Formats: sequence, C-alpha cells, structure tokens
Amino acid sequence: MKLQGYTGRNTIKIFNHIIGLHALIFQIFRIAFKKLESEDKKKAKKEMANQIYHTGIGGLPIILSASLIFGSALVFQFIKISHQYDIGKLTILLICLELSPIITAFIIIMRSASSMTLEITYLNGLGKLNSIIKAKKNPFALICFPKFAGMTISFMCLTVIFNIVAIVGSYIVILILTETQSNDFLEQIVASFTLNDIIVASIKPICFGMATAAICIFRGLKNYKRRNQIFANASGSAVESFFYCIIINIVISINYYI
Repeated sequence: MKLQGYTGRNTIKIFNHIIGLHALIFQIFRIAFKKLESEDKKKAKKEMANQIYHTGIGGLPIILSASLIFGSALVFQFIKISHQYDIGKLTILLICLELSPIITAFIIIMRSASSMTLEITYLNGLGKLNSIIKAKKNPFALICFPKFAGMTISFMCLTVIFNIVAIVGSYIVILILTETQSNDFLEQIVASFTLNDIIVASIKPICFGMATAAICIFRGLKNYKRRNQIFANASGSAVESFFYCIIINIVISINYYI
C-alpha cells in the first residue's frame, strides 16, 4: 500500500507539473499577441536583449570552440569514407540534425538554466513580481515573455552558428592541416540539403529553447520556505530541461526518419 501510495502521489505530481508547464506556455503565447504600452514595450525589449546577451552572446565562445572540435573530428572522418557514402547527406544528418542541436542545448542549459531560474526566484522572493502586479502591470509580459523569447532566440541562433562553424570552419582547418583536396565537399552538403532538413534543423532548437525557458520560469515562480530548496530547484531545472530536450529530439527524429 505504501508503494502504491508513493507511486500514485508522484504520478499526480508529475502530471500536475506537466500541465502547469503547458499552461505557462499557453499564457506566454497569449501575452505575445497583446499590445503593450510604449514604456512597457521598452522594458520588455530590454529584458529580452539582456537574456539574449547573457545566454546567446555569453555562450558564443564555448559554442565556437565546441563546433570546431566536434566538427573537425567528424568532417575528418567523413572525408576518409567519402568514397563509400553520400558524404553531404551524412554530414547533414549527423552534424546539422543530431549533433548541433543537442550539444548547443547542453551548453546553454549548463550555462543559463540554473541562473535564469535563480533570477526569477530572486525577483519573486523579493516581491518584485508582486510590485509589478500592484502597479497594474503584467509580470508575464514584462519578465516572463521576454526571457522566454530571449532564450528561444538564443537557442536558434547558436545552433545555426554551430552548424556553420562545424562545417565551414572545421573544413578549412582540415584543409590547412591535412592538405586535403576534396574541394567539392561543401558543394555536396549544399546539394544534399532538402526542405525537410531545414525544417527539422529549425524546429529542434526552437522547441528546445521553449521547453528550457518554460521550465526555468515555472520553477522560478514557485515559493520556497528553505534556502536549500532554492538551489536544489535551480540545479533541477537544468537536469529537467536537458531531459525534455532529449525526449523532444527523439520524437522529432523518429518522425523525420520514418
């Protein structure tokens, strides 16, 4: 009975958590179509710019390094087996569709998920969100939506940068170091790109960014009585975000390959 009760309580807890995340996303999208006053619009844009700066620009050096390292290793192996496989399609599948979204998501989540959750928790704990409500303003419009949009935009932009650097930059490095003469490598990649590839390569980082932002905001809006709960919640947001990104990646990839 104890095991059944424990399982039932946790199942209900997880179900309520998932419902809460979807309700939060719905609320954020509903706000996205509302017009704001000029002053509120400036504040929202500033908050979004700050989120893009901390998440996107702040993570750029790591993304550049990771894309060169992983891209160089893979492209070097691709060149050696270019006579056996369609090298252009293989590069798109492994780098653009699978490797770059997951690695980019991992880097952004490790850098920004916990800090974003702590920031919202801090604002909530100090009563900043309540003060916005008392001023007859919507904290979702001024805080949550800008952070949600900024995080999603950062995911998308950094994934595109990862793809470009991994393919072009690493190939240039390999040409310089190995004196490889496979000049048609980039042409094969461009020729292999299809509309479905572009759609999948765009959908993944957008969904990753939305899921991560929603989880961070949702956890940050909770109230906690003890300090250790705050830090555990912040680290939990990173773990949960990456877990959802893996699930989303599997679902999208299965639909793409089938």
